[in-house]
Amino acid sequence: MEDRFDVDSKKVAKAKADQKNEAQADLQTLLSTYVGRRFYWELLVKCDISSQTYAGEYTHETAFREGRRSVGLDYWGDLFALDPTIYITMKNEANEREK
Repeated sequence: MEDRFDVDSKKVAKAKADQKNEAQADLQTLLSTYVGRRFYWELLVKCDISSQTYAGEYTHETAFREGRRSVGLDYWGDLFALDPTIYITMKNEANEREK
């Protein structure tokens, strides 16, 4: 009798690889435009990836800040996995907007 829950591990691996490739292609498309880079930069800024999350005795605030930062670090990691030089481009563009 065939187990109806048998999983073809090769198909699962291929599906995961296809999904990752699609996500990277989407990110590449987003970051290929000025507007996309500006959006992604603001996302990273809002996640406070370079800020201290500790809020003293306010443990719930610390946890909230660390959760936001964790999400930002995931996005930052995706960016660097794709192309680390895009970060420098985004930072330069942000500096120009601040002038």
